Amino acid sequence: MKKAVIRTLLVMGVVTGVSGISPSYADARAAAEAGSFCLYEHDDYKGGYFCINGSDVSLRKNYWVGTSRSVNNGASSMKNNTGYIVMLHDLEYFVGQYYLAKPGSSDKDLTNNSGNPSYDNKATSLEFR
Repeated sequence: MKKAVIRTLLVMGVVTGVSGISPSYADARAAAEAGSFCLYEHDDYKGGYFCINGSDVSLRKNYWVGTSRSVNNGASSMKNNTGYIVMLHDLEYFVGQYYLAKPGSSDKDLTNNSGNPSYDNKATSLEFR
């Protein structure tokens, strides 16, 4: 009996993975990221995520996947998996200070950037160019 319990726990550990994230969540996240521009709630691409494939004049009505927390002014890292330049703006309708993300780029911490202002928790609209 003891061996069966240990075997079951080992199998559960393999299925859920070391991170504790279920494979279906990880698969869904990877699928969403492919070919998209993605914002992440925390540094190092952690926490909630939000992926998009076109411009949005206001992030106020967008939410981190699986939550009721707004993406607006909440992003701390990003990945640009598109062939487009994406500009994050601190105001709606693509105005105000901006952060420029080149095609294929990523930034694990929007706080410290050379050539871009600190952009942690500032994005309110995003524009594909």
